[in-house]
Amino acid sequence: MLHHDEIKTTAYGIGFDLCGVARARTFKENTEAFDRWLDRGYDSSLEYMRRNCDKRMDVKQLVEGAQTIVVCAVSYKSSISGGYQSTDRCKIASYACNRDYHKTLKKMLQQLLRALQEHHPSLEGRAFVDSAPILEKQYAVEAGLGWIGRQSLLITPEYGSYVLLGELVLNTESDAYDKPMQTVGCGECRRCIEACPTGAIVEEMTIDTSRCISCRTIESDNTSAIDLHGWIFGCDECQNCCPYNRQAKQHRNPSFDPLFDPRDISPVQWQAMSEEEFSLRFGSTPLKRSGLEPKGKKCLVLGSGGASVTAVAVLKEMGANVVVISRGGVDNYDNLSRHADADIVVNTTPVGMYPNVDESPVDLRAFPNCSGVLDVIYNPRRTNLLLQAEELGIPCSDGLPMLVAQAKAAEEHFFETRIPDSENERILAMLRQDATNIILIGMPGCGKSSVGEALE
Repeated sequence: MLHHDEIKTTAYGIGFDLCGVARARTFKENTEAFDRWLDRGYDSSLEYMRRNCDKRMDVKQLVEGAQTIVVCAVSYKSSISGGYQSTDRCKIASYACNRDYHKTLKKMLQQLLRALQEHHPSLEGRAFVDSAPILEKQYAVEAGLGWIGRQSLLITPEYGSYVLLGELVLNTESDAYDKPMQTVGCGECRRCIEACPTGAIVEEMTIDTSRCISCRTIESDNTSAIDLHGWIFGCDECQNCCPYNRQAKQHRNPSFDPLFDPRDISPVQWQAMSEEEFSLRFGSTPLKRSGLEPKGKKCLVLGSGGASVTAVAVLKEMGANVVVISRGGVDNYDNLSRHADADIVVNTTPVGMYPNVDESPVDLRAFPNCSGVLDVIYNPRRTNLLLQAEELGIPCSDGLPMLVAQAKAAEEHFFETRIPDSENERILAMLRQDATNIILIGMPGCGKSSVGEALE
C-alpha cells in the first residue's frame, strides 16, 4: 500500500507546487452535463471530445487496475501573466512563452513514479499530461487542489488558475486520500464571464469553443470567424481578471521561466519571420505545437518497419488514433479507401527516397480531411509526397528533424551527457541552410554572380 505523505513529500521535492491524492472512480454525475455540452455542439472543432467518452468518465477503462490518481500542479505565473495592454496586437498566453510543459511535466511525473517504485517494487502506473481522455480538473478537485471556476478552469487558493496539471494513474491503493475543499470558491464573482470578449463562457462552467479565442488560435482545424482581440496564440482574458490570479504567487520552478516576451516582438517582426527563425526561437515552446497536433486525430502510418514502430509509439503517446498501413496487413494499400477520413499521414517507407525521387507512396487527394503530412525521408528533403502536400496547401515536414533528434538522443545515451533541446533547432536550421539549393535566374549582367558569392 502507498503512503499518502510519502507521495506528496516526494512530489514537492521534485519541484511540483501542489500535489493531491484521489481515489480512482467513475464520475457518473459528470456524464449528463458532458453529454448536454456535446448535444449543444459546444465542442465545435474538437471532434476528439466525442471519442472514448466511457474512458473519460471512468479511468479504470483507460488504465486497467487503476486505484489511485496522483494529481500534480506547477505554477507558471510570470510578469507576462496579465501584463498586456488592450492595444497590444500580438498577445500570447503566458504559459506558451515557456518551454513546452507537456515534456517538462511528463519527465517530472516519471521521476515521481520511479521514486515511488524504489519503495514499492510492484507499483505500476502511467503518466498523463494532456495525452489521454481523463477528467484531470475533476480529479484535481477530488484531490483537494482547488475548485473549478465559472470559466471552467481549476482555481487554486495559492496560485489561482495559473497552474499546469499532470497525473499519475497507479495500480495500488493509498493509505489515505485527500478531500475536496469546502471553504473557498468564487462566491458571487462573475468577472471572468464578463471579461470574455467573445462571450465564449455561455453559462457557468460551460464554454462554447467555437467562440473561444484560445481554441481558435491553437486548434489547426478551427475556422470560426471571431475577433481575436490581438491574441495570436491562446488567450488569458478570463484569467487576467480573476482576483485569485491577481494575488497569486509568482512561479518558483525555473523550468517554467519564460523563454521570450511577446511584448518585445512587433507585428512587423512576426510577419517577417521565416519558418527556420520561428523554429529556432520557439521550437521548444508550445507555439511550435500549433503547426500540427495529433491528439484525438486519425493518423495513417505507412509502413511497418523500425521507423514505423517509433512513429506509432510517439503518435499514441500524443493521443492519436493510429492505423498502420502495410503491404500484407489487414489495412493495406488496396483498401486505403476505408481510411479516407484520415487527418494525418506519416510515411515511414523508403518510397520516394533518392534515387527513386519520382515515386510517392500514396495520392493525398484520397484524404480530403488531411491536415498534416510527415515523411521521414530526408534525402531528398522535399519528396514527391511533400511536394503534393504543398500543392494542396497541407502543412508538412520532412524527416530531418527526426534524424537530428535521434542523433542528439544517441549522444546523450552513449556519452552520458545532457544536450539542451534548443540544440536540435539550431542544428536543424544550420543543416537546412547548408542543404537548401538556390537557383538564380536573370539576364546577363544583372548580378547573379555577385549574389551567388554573397550567399556562399
